[in-house]
Order: sequence, then C-alpha cells, then structure tokens
Amino acid sequence: MAVRLMTHVVIAVGLWLRLERTDLTPGQRRTIWLAVMVPFTLWMAAAWSAAINGVFRTGASSLPVLPLAIFLPVITNTASTI
Repeated sequence: MAVRLMTHVVIAVGLWLRLERTDLTPGQRRTIWLAVMVPFTLWMAAAWSAAINGVFRTGASSLPVLPLAIFLPVITNTASTI
C-alpha cells in the first residue's frame, strides 16, 4: 500500500516539475496538472477499491475485469487525444 501511494506522489510531483519547465502560465500548468491527476487518482481509487473487494479474483465476474481495469484508461486517453 505504501509503495502504491509513494508511486502516486512521485508521478504527481514529477508531472508538476516537468510542467514548470514549460512556457505555460501558472494557471495553464495547474489546469493541465489537475486534468491529468484527477482522473488518475479516481482510477487508482476505483482499482484499489475493486481489488480490496475481490473483484479481480478468478471467477468473481464473468467479465474480463482485470484487463478492463488495465486497458480502459489507456483506451480512453488515446480516444480523447484523437
């Protein structure tokens, strides 16, 4: 649990530091940071909650829940950039 939280913090801080090196205004940097971190945090919380509740256990669902949890954010992000 601690490693996952530390990873999340490292990603958030790393994104912020990289955005500071751009020519964007502080308001634009904040908007971009929030646009990335809010969905990422919500996805992490949903995946973590699902894992705690046993959703990813074999036979827990007839749907392929684990691949959806992994690839849905990637597909959603890719579709939004097209």
